[in-house]
Amino acid sequence: MKPIWTLSGIVVMLVATYAPAREMTKREKAMRLQLERAELVLEQAKSEYEKQRQRYEEMKELKARGIITGDELKSAREAYERAKVALKEAQINLEQTVLGFVEEATHISIIRAQKYRAKDGTRRVRLTLKNTSDVKAASAAYRDVLSPQEVRALVGIENIFVSILKDGVLIGDPYEVRIPSLAYGQEVTVEFGLQRDAEEVTVRMKYLNKAEDRKVYLQKSGTEDVVSVMSLQFAQEGELGSSVVFDLELERMAEDEKTFALDVVGLPSKYRYQFEYQGKQLSQVKFSQGMAKLSLGLRVWVPRELPEEEIGKPVSFFAVVADKYGAEQLRRLRRKLGGRQIREDDLKPLKLGYEVLELTPRGVGELELASPNLYYEIKPDQSVVMKFTLRNTGTVVLEDVRVEVDPPAQWEYRVVPEKVDRIEPQKEVPVRIEVVPPEDVDVGKYEVKVRASCEHEGKLVEAQEKNVTVNVQGKANVLGSALLVMLLVGIVVGVAIFTVKLSRR
Repeated sequence: MKPIWTLSGIVVMLVATYAPAREMTKREKAMRLQLERAELVLEQAKSEYEKQRQRYEEMKELKARGIITGDELKSAREAYERAKVALKEAQINLEQTVLGFVEEATHISIIRAQKYRAKDGTRRVRLTLKNTSDVKAASAAYRDVLSPQEVRALVGIENIFVSILKDGVLIGDPYEVRIPSLAYGQEVTVEFGLQRDAEEVTVRMKYLNKAEDRKVYLQKSGTEDVVSVMSLQFAQEGELGSSVVFDLELERMAEDEKTFALDVVGLPSKYRYQFEYQGKQLSQVKFSQGMAKLSLGLRVWVPRELPEEEIGKPVSFFAVVADKYGAEQLRRLRRKLGGRQIREDDLKPLKLGYEVLELTPRGVGELELASPNLYYEIKPDQSVVMKFTLRNTGTVVLEDVRVEVDPPAQWEYRVVPEKVDRIEPQKEVPVRIEVVPPEDVDVGKYEVKVRASCEHEGKLVEAQEKNVTVNVQGKANVLGSALLVMLLVGIVVGVAIFTVKLSRR
C-alpha cells in the first residue's frame, strides 16, 4: 500500500499549498474544489482502511485464542477487503481528476485556414495548427509535483488526425492527415487538395480519444494576384450570322478590392465580341473586399459569310483577365510580336489569367420548296403536273435532297428528279411532280402533300411542307345538253307562235 500513501501525501501537499498570491479564476476555484473533494474521499477511504485492517488483525488474534467464531472472523475479513477496494477506487478517482484537468487544459488552435490555387490550377487548402494548451491549468493539477518544463511536456499531443469536410462529406485530398506529435507552443502546417470548391469548411481533429469539429472560413491566398478564368462550355459551335455565349467563371484568391481589365486575344478581326454581365457590356470588373467569384459571359458573333475552307475549322482564342501590370505586359507582347498570332506559351509567363476557348463556325442549312400554283382542276381521266422549285437559302452546300409526296389513297405519282445530288448556296433546282388519280375516282377536292429534306452534318434540314389542292370535276354530258337546248328552243318558239296568233285575234 506504499504507493497509495505516497499519492495521498502528494495530494495533501498539493491542496495545502495551493494558495497563490493572485486571485484565482472561477475555473481554478472549481479545480481546487474538485481536488479537495477527491482528497477528502481518499482520506476517508484511508481512515476506513486503517480501521478495518486493525480490526481484522485483532479478530485474527481473538480467533486464535478461541474467543470468536469463524463467521465473525470472516465478516471482519470481508469488511477489510471492502475498505481496501474503496481505498483503491479513491486513489484512481484522484488520478482521474488530475488527468482530467490536464486533458481539459490540452487544446489545439487553428491559426490560419487559407485557400489558394496551385501552379497546376488545382485548388488547395493550407491549415496552420498550434498547441495552445492551458499550461497554468495543467500546472495547477501538478503544482509542487512537476516542474514547468515537465508540465509543458505533459500537454504535448501525439497522433493527431486532421480532415476537412463540407456538409458532412470529406472533401480533402488526402481524406485524412496524421500529425505524429505537437509540442506545447509548436505550430504545424498541413495541406489538402480540394475535391470540391468551398468558401468555408469544417475542420475535424481527433486526438486524446476525442473529436472536435470547427467551422472555418477559408481566407484567399495567392503568391501572385492573378484571377483564374474557367469556362465549362469552352468549345462551342456557331452558325454563320449567329452569336455564341461562353460562360466565364472568375475567381480571385485575395481579400482586398481591385479592378481588372477584360480582353480577348487571338480572335480574328472578322469576329466581333463583347463581355456581358446581367445583359450589360463590360470592359473591366472590380472585385470588392471579400468577393471571391464572379460569373460573366463572352458573346462572340460569327460572320454571316466565310470562305468555304474556314467553315467547320475550329478557331482558338483566349479570354484574358489582367490587372494594370498584366495588361501592360500584354500590350508589350503584342507590339513585340507584331502581326504574329499569340500562342499560349506566350501568355504563360505574363501576370494574367486566361482561358483557352474554341469556336467552330458552321454553315446554316436551309431549304425552301416553292411552287407558283397550289390549286388544280382536272377531270377524272386527267393527271396533274406540278412544278416546284428547290432553293438552297442557307450558307452550305446541300446534298442528296429528296422530294417526298404524300398523295390521297390509291393515287400514283412520279417525281423528276427523285433526288438532287447537290445544291449550291443561293441556287435552285426545278422539280416536276406528276400525280395520277385512280380510274374510279370520285368527284371532289383532294389534298396532296409535298415535302423536301436532306441531312447536313448529322442534322435534318427540312423545307416547309406544301399542301396542293386538286379539284376533280365530273365529265360533261353532250347528248343531254343538246336535248335540253332543243327543248328550250322549242318552248321559246312555241311561246312566240302562240303570242302572234293571240295578237291577230
